Amino acid sequence: MSTIIELKEESIENSQSNNYIPERTGDYTCQVGEITLFKGDQLAIRSAFIDQVAENTDLIEVLADGINGTNSATLSLKFGYYVQDWGSTPTDAVGATPEGNSISRNIFLPEDLRPAQGPIDGITYPQGQPNGQLYIGCNVAFHNTPAAKANLAMLTGISIGIANVKNSKDSSQKNIRVGYFRYQTVLSTDAKPIYKNVTIVFQKSGFLDRYHAPPNQYVDINDTNVSTYIRFGKNDHVTGGPTTTPGFKFPLAMRRGTFEVNYSTYNNKETRKNGTFDHYMRMFEDDHLLLGGVVQSDMEAGGTYDVTEVTQQVTIPAKSYQPEDLAQQISAAFASVDPDPLPNHEVKNNFISTNRLITTTDNYNTNFVDNPFIRNAVPGYPGDAADGMLSPAQQEQIFGNWVADDGFQIMQRQSVTNNFRNQVIGTNSFDVHFDGSRFSIQSMHTPIYDNNGNNIVKSIQCVQTKDGVQKTTRRFANKSSGIFLTDLQPTYLWFKIMKFSDSIKVGAHTGGSTTLSVPTIPASAANVNCVVPRVNLVDGVNITGDIVSLGSVMSAPSNNVGILWDETLPFNNKKMIESQTIPILADLFNSNDTKAEKNGYYQLEIDCGINSTDIRGQDSPNNKIKAIISKYYTDKSYLSSYSEGAIPYIHTSDIPLTLSQFKVRILDSKGRLASINNQIGPDNTVFMEITRGDIEK
Repeated sequence: MSTIIELKEESIENSQSNNYIPERTGDYTCQVGEITLFKGDQLAIRSAFIDQVAENTDLIEVLADGINGTNSATLSLKFGYYVQDWGSTPTDAVGATPEGNSISRNIFLPEDLRPAQGPIDGITYPQGQPNGQLYIGCNVAFHNTPAAKANLAMLTGISIGIANVKNSKDSSQKNIRVGYFRYQTVLSTDAKPIYKNVTIVFQKSGFLDRYHAPPNQYVDINDTNVSTYIRFGKNDHVTGGPTTTPGFKFPLAMRRGTFEVNYSTYNNKETRKNGTFDHYMRMFEDDHLLLGGVVQSDMEAGGTYDVTEVTQQVTIPAKSYQPEDLAQQISAAFASVDPDPLPNHEVKNNFISTNRLITTTDNYNTNFVDNPFIRNAVPGYPGDAADGMLSPAQQEQIFGNWVADDGFQIMQRQSVTNNFRNQVIGTNSFDVHFDGSRFSIQSMHTPIYDNNGNNIVKSIQCVQTKDGVQKTTRRFANKSSGIFLTDLQPTYLWFKIMKFSDSIKVGAHTGGSTTLSVPTIPASAANVNCVVPRVNLVDGVNITGDIVSLGSVMSAPSNNVGILWDETLPFNNKKMIESQTIPILADLFNSNDTKAEKNGYYQLEIDCGINSTDIRGQDSPNNKIKAIISKYYTDKSYLSSYSEGAIPYIHTSDIPLTLSQFKVRILDSKGRLASINNQIGPDNTVFMEITRGDIEK
């Protein structure tokens, strides 16, 4: 007599379980009630069926996350805004403003020596000549009083060790260990903490290189030895592997006492959805990292400018897609003006769109409140009333700041304070494309248009003063504004399957930071030294733009103004129509991953309380393996295996053994979860058979 037990991954019970991780396919648990084994009974795998749909076809399986319905998947972009100081409309001759005489309608701190423009619309712009530079959207927190800086600190060092790993494998990464941390920004409050996540890639050196590290032995890492222990800007250890968060450096401005292990990555539905639970498990189970403590110093008087990040989510159907269909689906979802639609495409008060990929300076300057005249309470700022609330003008000075990408200057676009125009910022397109060999993001910027609606690239020459040195700069402006990405979710889709490089993500301080002397709120107050970020934005790496071709050095004929297009004219204010963009390219797409091809078999791990398997010579001993499954027998997208690879268990004890739960993991030949590299699908089923040794029982 025998008993058959079905262990199916896509069961209703599993999908609704808090322990089920949809992105970790091939890793699930089944409850089977109580089954008792007696002496002489044998437990073995009868058959197994593994879903290899993603490995054996070009189909991409987008998994349901259970957040917005069982058949939908949530995609999200966390991003910042940037603008290019190209000038402003008009770009052709309109009215009294001649062609090419567009101006920069902004305020710059500190001022430089670029030529003034005006009066225009009754306003004289002291630095009206555009310079073609990129400026990053930032908010500012001033801490120039004891009360304002009491809860703030500068992180100057961390203490890192590894646990006693005597009975465990060493790091899964060659030459490195990876830690995941977080801290609260200087704008955080008790009621509203604002977290920034930090990934740190540690080089195996000193105690961090010890396989059997003694307990309570730590390495103190600070600005003097950071290059020895922390790896920056390299991604060659594993394909698509982690890198240290760009811009992480000592000292780091934060809310006092908030730098910690990112325990938010622990096992819950949100972290299982976005893949950060894998980070947590890698840090502790593979790399065995411990945070022994932090060193922090008092915050100096002054202020801190921080990159403003916002998030846009969309949902798409969870199903199998051809790559080109998936690209179209994602593009359409993020292109919608109302991805979370109200009835009849209604848009919130004072917003041009509910999609934050495109917004206005007024919406941005008031921190995206529906009504710009609703005042926000922001800690550490002098208010205009006893309640400490901020006026719209004060809100603009907090949120309406744009820091030059090299950190030399702050630009302000303030419509309330200075009667400037309310301008569109962000991107009017998020175009994901598949060309048959790779995915790409063709556009996430807003072009510069001429009066005929053509995309143009504009040449800009400007006299500027940096560090007390006056010089002439020449740049090509190939966008009006755009977005840069700081995070994309779910990670399995963007990075594992679509194969975008980690370099697409921009850190808050990719180029470090610098110090500027600028006025606090209100603007008439004395200047203080403020830390500002330097953010490296590069076309084709982490941002897009219209192509700057050889033709951009010439002036195109105009319908309105005669141009001697074949003559060498002054560099400034040339324009050329361009129809192509500089895209961000992913790595070559290949559903038959090369790593998967090198694995000739799967290992089937089943944990039901019986762990007696002895497989000698394994890189990592695993006494839960119940079968070895050859990849030879494949029917369409399914791999089938029967009892030929099973490793049976025979109960030899006189004491009965009760089983109620089976945890199944499908591993590759190296003992890693197969879905990490192979992208097996979720339709996996294992049949266990209990053969009774004594029919009388």
